[in-house]
Amino acid sequence: MQRRRLLWQLYPSFLLITLFSLAAVTLYGAGVVRRMHVAQLDDDLAALARIAEESLATSIAGGDVPAVRERADTYARITGTRITIVAPLGLVIADSEEAPAVMDNHAGRPEIAAALVGDRGMSVRYSHTSRKPMMYVAVPSHFDGETAGVVRVALPMSRIEGVLYRMYWTVAGGWLVIALLAAGVSLNLSRKYSRPIEELTRAATRLADGDLQVRVPVHASSETADLAGTMNRAAELLEERINALVQKSTEQEAVLSSMDEGVIAVDSSNAIISMNLAAASMFDIGAEQATGRIIQEAVRNADLQNFVAQTFAGAGPVEGDIVLPREPPRFLQAHGSVLRDRHDRSIGALVVLNDVTRLRRLERVRSEFVANVSHELKTPITSIKGFVETLGDGAIHNTEDAHRFLGIIQRHTDRLNSIVEDLLALSRIEQDVERGAVATEERGIAPILRAAVQLCRHTSDERRVTVRIECDDELSAHVNAPLLEQAIVNLVDNAAKYSGEGATVEVSATGRDGLLRVAVSDSGPGIEAHHLERVFERFYRVDRGRSRDLGGTGLGLAIVKHIAHAMGGSADATSTPGQGSAFTISIPV
Repeated sequence: MQRRRLLWQLYPSFLLITLFSLAAVTLYGAGVVRRMHVAQLDDDLAALARIAEESLATSIAGGDVPAVRERADTYARITGTRITIVAPLGLVIADSEEAPAVMDNHAGRPEIAAALVGDRGMSVRYSHTSRKPMMYVAVPSHFDGETAGVVRVALPMSRIEGVLYRMYWTVAGGWLVIALLAAGVSLNLSRKYSRPIEELTRAATRLADGDLQVRVPVHASSETADLAGTMNRAAELLEERINALVQKSTEQEAVLSSMDEGVIAVDSSNAIISMNLAAASMFDIGAEQATGRIIQEAVRNADLQNFVAQTFAGAGPVEGDIVLPREPPRFLQAHGSVLRDRHDRSIGALVVLNDVTRLRRLERVRSEFVANVSHELKTPITSIKGFVETLGDGAIHNTEDAHRFLGIIQRHTDRLNSIVEDLLALSRIEQDVERGAVATEERGIAPILRAAVQLCRHTSDERRVTVRIECDDELSAHVNAPLLEQAIVNLVDNAAKYSGEGATVEVSATGRDGLLRVAVSDSGPGIEAHHLERVFERFYRVDRGRSRDLGGTGLGLAIVKHIAHAMGGSADATSTPGQGSAFTISIPV
């Protein structure tokens, strides 16, 4: 049901009360005026009757009927009334409007009867003679102490009603004016009383909508003034508290947003209360869309759901691991604790997630590095030890075998030396980067490429591989020339070894989009896609047997990657199996 405004509840009430009161007073006043007018007319007619009686008393007492009739007609004509003279027995002697002979005996008329006993009589009734309502006033005519007759004066009520009607119209006009004034006054009063309430209502509505700046005007009425003051104080207090909560929430949100750790808070029904951006990014969902939804619906990860259940079931903090099944997989370390209120009741759980993927990868790389180093070192050491023991058992006396065994020992010793030198080179590069000792200067790139290719001349000639250089002689960049030369040597050496005899290796350098790109392309067997991400790891080999046969240490590409990083760049590889590979070093100009 539609509610009406307070103004339209007060205004009709005020107006109806005012109009009803005005109508009642008007009707009562009209009745009083009518009675007063009739009474005044009664007195006027009585005065006229007495005047006529005084002038006719002698004629009436003397029985001079013609004189009475003449004077009655004259008097009636002058006063505009009807004059009737009645004898003591009710016989009409004279009448200004009708022949007495045809008139009934008037002894029974109320006014005549009253006058015959000595009183003034008055009556209002319909006159069959005049055929209209008439007001009759009769007075006795005395002569020598005796009632000689009755003088009656009559006036049509239409004359009285005409006067009253004019008065009523005048009163009605005044009533209408007063009613309009009353309507305006009632409207103003209604507005005066409803405005403070409406202002309070509007202010309360704006407060409910979040407008904490609104204030209610204080009016003169003590009740509304007290209420307005109370609402203003409540609004100020609410604004202070909400501002404090907003500031606290903003600070908390800023802290959570800036955290690298994912934070998820759930209530006792497993509905997500809060989730920061880091956690949303980990699970590829929107933080706002996830808020309010149960965690089983928002996050489709069984490990997380089980961990939340363990957190609720545990009495203290809980730790666990969560795996995100993607390629490559991500590993999260989870810490969970139960949220409790001030009465130590469980109201939810808080889960903090740390992305330990890089740490796990480093641990795996370290483990593989140790295993690979052990394997790479163990093979030549075992061979050297075996041949030394063979020589010690007597083979040293066989000159041919001794020379063959010493040659093998020499090759394995050279391999050990190469591995150690490459490990030391990696260590030096890492230490230089940590100390900030990798200095760069503006150098021409073409001379560096030619120097690197010249250093690989022995290998390329041995494999009958042609190395072509494509580089603008004007191309220059800020680089560390020795390190860049070493990286290119490693790439060209690998390309020459893995390309078939008579193949061509291309070395190119370009400067574009703020980057120096040095690429070494070969036409070798290529590399499968799943190996490309790991070819720059230490001791990682696509084909272990062939790499070792070609004399590689498994550290060449790792050195290339570290050199690129040392100069603020990167190294990447592209390959198509059976068509060759391309290794690119990108360095910011």
